[in-house]
Amino acid sequence: MPAMTVVGDLRRRVALQAATDALDDYGQAIRTWATYATVWASVVSTPGSEPQSALMQSSVTTYTITMRYRTDVLPIHRMTYGSLTLNIVGVSTIDGVNKHLKIVAIEVAA
Repeated sequence: MPAMTVVGDLRRRVALQAATDALDDYGQAIRTWATYATVWASVVSTPGSEPQSALMQSSVTTYTITMRYRTDVLPIHRMTYGSLTLNIVGVSTIDGVNKHLKIVAIEVAA
């Protein structure tokens, strides 16, 4: 991917979220997600696949998200983009320079 040189390349708003685990009134663990940053990014979808398992069939769409470099984006986090919820599966720097991040994320729809 060529280097980001124009501010307009990062024109989509994405919200970065981290999980918080708590207990409900019955002592059951529940997971909630809290937004810790909203940033400008480039979001590009790539062709999906349809993995099959013995239990279910689902459609998987993969997205490549590019944003300015941050140290707090981890594969245990997720992001939202519009009405989509994307699970982060990989984070790397572009060209090994701490200027932009390339994030691979998936949306799984059952």
